[in-house]
Amino acid sequence: MFYNPALFDFTREFERNWQAIRDEYYQLDRHIANIHRNQPHEAYLKTFLHDNAWMPSWQVNSKKPNHNWLTYGLSYQGLLPSEAQEKFPSIAALLTRLSGFKVCAFSRMEKFSFIAPHKHEELGGNLLTYHLGIDVVPGKNHLWVDKSLKNSVMASQLFLMAHTSILP
Repeated sequence: MFYNPALFDFTREFERNWQAIRDEYYQLDRHIANIHRNQPHEAYLKTFLHDNAWMPSWQVNSKKPNHNWLTYGLSYQGLLPSEAQEKFPSIAALLTRLSGFKVCAFSRMEKFSFIAPHKHEELGGNLLTYHLGIDVVPGKNHLWVDKSLKNSVMASQLFLMAHTSILP
């Protein structure tokens, strides 16, 4: 199900601050952690909190890291990495002021990347997901959901997953 982003106060906050978010994204180093994210988020919490970096994501039926889809953790269950105030102070301030987020991350995808359908049961499932495009080519980024084309921002983006309790 898709919701109009204007229904949520937090989306307006992120959209109002998109330029600062974009600038902080571009300031991040491009170091990729030597990690294969194929376990629940908690398994990577120590790295996220103390040695944060871009992390290859998972892919279905593969034992190899997915370097076509990288994520950079910004918050997890209300926790921010130790580098937050130095590397992304505007985003850290937004996430500290707003509540209800399970996960917030930058997500970087290569052309023709594919993400298999998933629900994040380890985060409680039934989540509201919000994507804020920060480096996209108009008309060239698409998301297919249940065989329907949706306008999307599947390139460099801010990715948020929130509790369903904030649904209108």
